[in-house]
Amino acid sequence: MANLGDSTACVCISVLLLTRASLLLVKAYESNNSRKTMLQVAQLRAARALLGWRQEDLARTAKVGVATIRRIESQQGPLAAYVSTLLKIQAAFEQAGIQFIDDDETGGFGLRMAKKKRKR
Repeated sequence: MANLGDSTACVCISVLLLTRASLLLVKAYESNNSRKTMLQVAQLRAARALLGWRQEDLARTAKVGVATIRRIESQQGPLAAYVSTLLKIQAAFEQAGIQFIDDDETGGFGLRMAKKKRKR
């Protein structure tokens, strides 16, 4: 058994715990999210453009910090953030009428505006 006073053992245990926590966060996101794949940064930027939202507008609507939106948008590929942040961002867009589209055998990922429901 490693001596917990040993800094190397502490670092290894910390890395193991962080890795396990990260995997649990991804699994939690996937189980709470009806989409098959995670949102992509390009989808976030495209959704903002389609709605005419600035980063500040998204941050206010999703109730997250502007710095968080800037950090996320500076990346490439899948959105990387806390699960709670990803869910807030996705919910803000979906409430505004954005539908996210997963990639499949016919095409790549994207998004579109939902049709407005007619009032009868």
